[in-house]
Amino acid sequence: RSSDQKGEPVECEGIEAIKVGLLVQIKSLRGFIPLSQGDLRFVHSLQNLVGKTFQAKILEVDRAKNRLVLSRKAVLEDERNAEMDVIEKAYENGDVLKGTVKKIMPYGAFVGINGVEGLLHISDISWKKIAKVEDVLKPEQEIDVKIKSFDREKQRISFSHKDCLPNPWETAIHDHEVDDIVDAKVVKILEFGVIVELDDGLTGLLHINEMTDDHNKKPGDICQVGDELKVRIINIDEGRRRISFALEEAPSHEEAPAENKNNKEAALRGGFFSAVNNFPVRLAAIMPASQEPPLPAAPDTMNYRSVMAGRKTSAFPTMTP
Repeated sequence: RSSDQKGEPVECEGIEAIKVGLLVQIKSLRGFIPLSQGDLRFVHSLQNLVGKTFQAKILEVDRAKNRLVLSRKAVLEDERNAEMDVIEKAYENGDVLKGTVKKIMPYGAFVGINGVEGLLHISDISWKKIAKVEDVLKPEQEIDVKIKSFDREKQRISFSHKDCLPNPWETAIHDHEVDDIVDAKVVKILEFGVIVELDDGLTGLLHINEMTDDHNKKPGDICQVGDELKVRIINIDEGRRRISFALEEAPSHEEAPAENKNNKEAALRGGFFSAVNNFPVRLAAIMPASQEPPLPAAPDTMNYRSVMAGRKTSAFPTMTP
């Protein structure tokens, strides 16, 4: 009863999971934890707590009915609030925290810090372009993170791992100068050019005007995502963190020889005319010779009037009075 008055948790052990909750043992007493009070989120069963010792707060005591109701959720909420205080302070101070990768998704990973989870977006994992999260992170991997955004009311947290890594615009940029020729990789294709990435993580624009003099060509006609290029640095703007390039060596994309393309087109045309020419043959094959319609003879232009006159005579016989 003193624990109920002080609001302190008591230690109990799960002994049997039932449909509506969990029966627990507290020293010599039996208690009950409703399903809704078993965890922070709703669960369909508390079977995982059977045989385990944990802490819970007393919600109700009825000596007359020999009834004791407890809440494990209340204890978990207190622990979560304490961890949220730590995270909020770290967010305000910009501290680096140690987190554990809990789940990997196509758009990022969920990272846990002492029971509190937040999202690490794929764009905040590295300064380099990442195709798949699993190429960089693995479940249960420990990583350093900084808190990027924090909303205590909605209990939403977002982390950044790349902010714990050296920024190439503060380190690697000093290793490059205008007119340097470097290796680059195409990471994105735009309407007006492509975004390329250097080995040290720097990314910049390769404009279409620096790729070709042919105004009819588009960036996708010259290169594709993943292509390795030789580019020349033509401008560096450290203040705006922008770097631009010109193409020195275009990738070689093998095209089908013109002879093969002409042979293919000729085959298509030949097949079409062959089908047209064979149509009467197929018609004759399925129709008896006696029922074949006669082919009309070519009209004689010289006897056109006589032919028409004969048709008119036969079609409209002369009436005698």
